[in-house]
Amino acid sequence: MRLKRPQVLQYLCSVALLAIAYFATAKISISMIGLNANATPLWPPAGIALAAFLLRGSWLWPGVILGDFLLVQSLGGSAGHSFVSSWGSVAEAVVAAIALRRLGFRPSLDRLQDVWGLIVAALCAPLINATWSTLIEGSLGWMQWSQAWENGWTLWLGDCMGILVATPALLICRQWPALFQKPGQRVEGAVWLSLLCIVSWVVFGSEPQAAIAHYPLEYLPFPLVVWGALRFGPSGAVLASLVVSGIAIFEAFHGHGPFFAKAEHLTQAVLFLQAFMGVVTTTALVLAGAVGERQTTAELLQKSEASLANAQRIAQLGNWDLDWGQQQLRWSDELYRILGFVPKTFPPDPEQALQAIHPDDRDRVEQALAQAMVERQPCRIDYRILYPDGTERLVCEKLAFSDHSVTGTVQDITERKQTEIQLQAASEQVHEALRSTQLLTEIALKIRRSLELDQVLNTTVTEVRQFLQADRVYIGHLDNQAQGYVLAESVSEAWPSVMCLEYDEEGVQEFRALFASGCSRVVNDVALSQSTPKIAAFYQQYQVKASLGVPIILGDEVWVLVANQCEHSRQWQPFEVNLLEQLAIQVAIAIQQGQLYQQVQALNTNLESQVEERTAQLQQKMQELQDLNHFKDIFLHAFSHDVRTSIMGMSLILKNLQNKPGDSVPVMRSMVDRMVQSNERQLNLINSLLEDQTSESQPMALSYEAVRLDGLVQGILEDLEPLLVRNQATVCNLLPANLPPLIADPQQLEQVFKNLITNALKHNAPGLQLTLKATVEDQQIRCSVEDNGVGMGPEVCDRLFKLYVRGLDNPHLTGIGLGLYLCRQIITAHGGRVGVESVPGTGAKFWFVLPLTKPALAGLTAETVYNSPSLRSSISKITP
Repeated sequence: MRLKRPQVLQYLCSVALLAIAYFATAKISISMIGLNANATPLWPPAGIALAAFLLRGSWLWPGVILGDFLLVQSLGGSAGHSFVSSWGSVAEAVVAAIALRRLGFRPSLDRLQDVWGLIVAALCAPLINATWSTLIEGSLGWMQWSQAWENGWTLWLGDCMGILVATPALLICRQWPALFQKPGQRVEGAVWLSLLCIVSWVVFGSEPQAAIAHYPLEYLPFPLVVWGALRFGPSGAVLASLVVSGIAIFEAFHGHGPFFAKAEHLTQAVLFLQAFMGVVTTTALVLAGAVGERQTTAELLQKSEASLANAQRIAQLGNWDLDWGQQQLRWSDELYRILGFVPKTFPPDPEQALQAIHPDDRDRVEQALAQAMVERQPCRIDYRILYPDGTERLVCEKLAFSDHSVTGTVQDITERKQTEIQLQAASEQVHEALRSTQLLTEIALKIRRSLELDQVLNTTVTEVRQFLQADRVYIGHLDNQAQGYVLAESVSEAWPSVMCLEYDEEGVQEFRALFASGCSRVVNDVALSQSTPKIAAFYQQYQVKASLGVPIILGDEVWVLVANQCEHSRQWQPFEVNLLEQLAIQVAIAIQQGQLYQQVQALNTNLESQVEERTAQLQQKMQELQDLNHFKDIFLHAFSHDVRTSIMGMSLILKNLQNKPGDSVPVMRSMVDRMVQSNERQLNLINSLLEDQTSESQPMALSYEAVRLDGLVQGILEDLEPLLVRNQATVCNLLPANLPPLIADPQQLEQVFKNLITNALKHNAPGLQLTLKATVEDQQIRCSVEDNGVGMGPEVCDRLFKLYVRGLDNPHLTGIGLGLYLCRQIITAHGGRVGVESVPGTGAKFWFVLPLTKPALAGLTAETVYNSPSLRSSISKITP
């Protein structure tokens, strides 16, 4: 990477300063602390080079080469010697700097790993320079190989001491100005530094011949070194070791100190001095690292506690801890505040905490906590805190257990709960608004798709009641004639309908006045609202507890869309009122469309009515003519068969009487009865044929009374006894005696039974077996007449009760068709049903079903009533 011009100048200045510092300290070390020995006990240039590489980077290595080259040249060495020896110093510092950086070294020396890294670098890195210099000097003949060990040992020890003493001082020196800035540490720092200097001078400045020099006084400064490390951290420890080592070396240069008194020669004294500096420096550095870590940990812990306290204050979260062994309870400051107390005003007390709990929750909380303590299981409980001023706060407490303690957290969740409630309410409002918009769109689409007014109104009330979950929703119409009508309603089964409501003119005027202004009427609780007597009576009659009415104004006419809540009062929401008001606009448009559609339909109907009327008249005349012709054919055919047969029988009897001699002819009673029966049968046939013309359009006249079927059938069987005997028929009467009475016309029912029995006898061979049955099913009586005759096919069964489908080629027309047709007419008039079940060869089963009571009249449909002006007065009035 190319360097810019300012950077090049800065780099050159840094290299020059390093070279000057290296050369100057080397000259001072040789001249002042050489102690006339073969090597100096302290080589500061090695420490300066490593400190420069650690602080500024290894790219300053030219400064080491230049400083070492100048040093060797000043001592009289050759240029080659100077160049070769300088590379050992460079390699020593570069390797140590790279290794320390790989270990994450920090120049502040506030960690033990930094201190031990520097110590290991001070012990290992000098081996590179000592080995390199010894090998080069021995190989080039600059040194005898017999001096290699001593030369290498001396170089290693000097560089090692230089790194241990100089490097920490250069790394820490920038922190010394701030060492005594705190007011409380200035006096202490001055006293400590003064005592350190005085003790060091007394210990190391003594004469070797003095008696005090023979005592182990060199370790007296150690307590002061420890003092500096403990009180002032790494900066104080490094400063202390530098002061002690500097005074020791300075006094040793002048021949003073305990090392000269105890050593036998100079070399031994130098070794004692180097060992002392190594112990002092190592102790100070290790202690400084331990103290630095402790300070860092304490600061981090203090910051963590402050951060935790701040976080607890922001989160409104307090905690408490209970040590099982020591039975010691601790509360956080925030817990005091949550409970409504000033922090630290009293020792943590569970009783005080219980007293802060709301009285309604106190027993529950105490039991839950006691159970959790016994079971030692985590738990969570929400309860209220009652402050002295009456304020209530909602808190959530959680417990967690360990082997030796239990920890609890208490968090104020009042705002969170309120926010959750507000968010839920807002979400519900948004949801309801979206739902109401969607519903409005769907309803508008549905009512716009249809032009039928009834369908539009019924769809509207059904969809609105489903959306509002109301008990009743209806649409009413208030006209200008003081009349009101409920046109559509959707109501729950549990509440009465308003379709049958009737009000006089005064009541309708009161209801019309409520919506004449075009404003919606919202009543959340009818018990609290002021109402007129008519409206109050309506509320009471139809059990209305809350009402919401929206007007639909169409010219002079007023329509209303009303929702009622009958089970309880209701707080109508604004979006619900808004929905109905918007829906009222859509309904008004739909009503106008429906009215226009009705007008168009009326015009179309009016245009087609004349053609349809003429066509209907013509078709009616043609049908009447066909019916008359058909009836004429049937009438003539009936007379040509059944009536003729009866007349011929009676004529034969009369001729027999005429042929008897004498003016008076005696007649037997049986003969007279047969003549009467024959005449009655002819009369019934003629009346039946005549009645058939009007039976389809006019109901049959019936005389209702209570009838016992078992007695009725028994009488019929007695009347038909001669016919049954003549046809050798057997009758099995299975009608129960406990049948309930039947409300019917007994004469008509007698005719039905006789027609069914005589029909079976007429169309089957003699020896027929008849079975009569009756059962009660769902408030109805089911009767049947079964035979074991020849039976009939399905095509015959389908046309058996229809007179108009008979052909003139059937010789038994009036014997079968007319009698069974009359049976159907009689049963239908009673509100019943008649039918036949038969298979050829297995007989036939004729049955009919009659209700036990008199059938009710069929009512008119709602559409017929609404569209008929003459029936409008019977339609219910409306009310909001």
